[in-house]
Amino acid sequence: MPVDSWEWIPGKSVGPFQFGAKARAVIARFALRKLEPACPDADWDTYEIPGRESCLSTEDDRISSINCWDHLYYKDSDILTLSRDEARALLGPEEESEPLGETSLMAVYYHSLGLTLWIEDGWIKSATCEESSDTDLIFRILPPNLWVKAMHSEKKRAFRNN
Repeated sequence: MPVDSWEWIPGKSVGPFQFGAKARAVIARFALRKLEPACPDADWDTYEIPGRESCLSTEDDRISSINCWDHLYYKDSDILTLSRDEARALLGPEEESEPLGETSLMAVYYHSLGLTLWIEDGWIKSATCEESSDTDLIFRILPPNLWVKAMHSEKKRAFRNN
């Protein structure tokens, strides 16, 4: 099944993929292809998302994160086309950042949003999205028209996990 939407709801989902959802059904529904482990001791599995330059990671049969290299939409902006300064204007100041070795690469963290931006020469090159437990913050940054969608998602998750 093709993935049409690639909208990010901070800490909750990217497109149709909800963090914490059971992975087995999602893998089958979207015909995800398992990739070779990044390291031999990995305690997670990674799957290629067809039609996207992105991959989904699972731990304990739950979706744990999504790595995006092609697109990541939020508030009518593709985050992966922004500079670091433009990302700050959209998301607010980052909570933490660190250079990656002796290069122009940098990791910028928005822990409360479940977001890590991977930046090179001041431009966002990719993003890692994962679950965030700071729901109150999410409702402060989400536009009101997405609150219902986020609340519905949260209710479905609570039902599914009980």
